[in-house]
Amino acid sequence: MQGKQLKAATTLGWDQDSWNNRYNDVNFKDLPPAALDAATFLGFTAEIWNEGQWPDSVDKWWCDMTSDEKKAMNVLGYHEQAWNSA
Repeated sequence: MQGKQLKAATTLGWDQDSWNNRYNDVNFKDLPPAALDAATFLGFTAEIWNEGQWPDSVDKWWCDMTSDEKKAMNVLGYHEQAWNSA
């Protein structure tokens, strides 16, 4: 990330790892504090996270998420286009 991208990503709560791979290869206990808080808020447990599953709470379209859910998803590296196309 550089310049404006870095500033925008940081504002959304992203760090280099979430920007690059959305914490896909990071164990739940090794998540940075902001990502751990976001994941926990969304309903992840260590077991769900480490098995690569998603909690039922986010089994919906981006437009159906609350603003707090969207913010938590942003911290984990997701945005509307990436989520709806997954």
